[in-house]
Amino acid sequence: MNTNTLRQENRIYRARRTFREFANRLAVLAGFFPAVVPALAADPYPRVGYQAVLSTLAHDVSGVVTIVDENTFRIDRFVYDGGGIVVYVYLGESDNHAAFVKGLQVGPQLRGTPFNNGTLIVDLPNSLTLDGFHAVSIWCVTAGMNFGSGSFQPPAYPRAGYSAVLPPGLHRTSGLATILDERTVRLDNFTYDGTAPLVFAYLGETNSYDDFLNGPAMAPQIVQVYDRGTLTVQLPPGRSLNGFGALSIWCVDFRLSITSASFPKAMHDLDLDGDIDPLDGADFCRCLSGPADSHSGVPACNDADQNGDGDVDLRDYQALQRCASGQGSRAQISCANE
Repeated sequence: MNTNTLRQENRIYRARRTFREFANRLAVLAGFFPAVVPALAADPYPRVGYQAVLSTLAHDVSGVVTIVDENTFRIDRFVYDGGGIVVYVYLGESDNHAAFVKGLQVGPQLRGTPFNNGTLIVDLPNSLTLDGFHAVSIWCVTAGMNFGSGSFQPPAYPRAGYSAVLPPGLHRTSGLATILDERTVRLDNFTYDGTAPLVFAYLGETNSYDDFLNGPAMAPQIVQVYDRGTLTVQLPPGRSLNGFGALSIWCVDFRLSITSASFPKAMHDLDLDGDIDPLDGADFCRCLSGPADSHSGVPACNDADQNGDGDVDLRDYQALQRCASGQGSRAQISCANE
């Protein structure tokens, strides 16, 4: 990339950031206009969405542990009777007794706090990360006993765990949308005043009005007030999040996006299914224009144009080859920039 191109991209980035900040401030101050240009999606931690299913060894322990980011995980559907002596969550290099004995103690003391299909969110201390830890246990420190444990495994759906920050918008909406599986999104820290008519979560290929206008709705209808609450929304059977890169809290009656955001994606994941495989190669070929000839401008071809020079040619194809992950394997989002 030459110096003039780099300077131009930096100017464009600064201009977009300035407008984004202005729009978000306007939303907060006026309480009416949505933040129409949400923040750019961050490059997620490579193991986000990895899960460990807890075995049941003692005290009725069970649950699913999901990595949220590099220093946070959550235990959903958590069951534990509150028994034991000194009980904590422990991380280990592997799922065995020796690894947990010398493992990392995290989170609060659990003894005396029963869980019945509850949720526990655990942050690692002192800016530590989950790197090097591949298993988790509900561990009795005093007895050196494993109440239930599991190893972290890649998610079945490559995009599971990807999150989009919903900026402040109309009706005091905000939150964090996280993909759980190919049909399901969870809204965390979700805030909404409950007063707009006929509101649903809508999907769009891109974060644009026209795409949401023609996108599918996710059930259920959003009817109640939320104050940093949690809501799970889902597509009907037979539908998939594949091909949809953004989510909006959408007022159907007024055809209005209350707030919206884009999910992270790899540059050459042209079909938006989380991997880069032969199907993306086929889409790339449909965008191929050759050097100096403009591509069609559709979203997939914009992504295929990795170097942003307006055409899709062999240079872009080299980036596609470098980023290929294979079918069903998560694509590395930042690989095109390496």
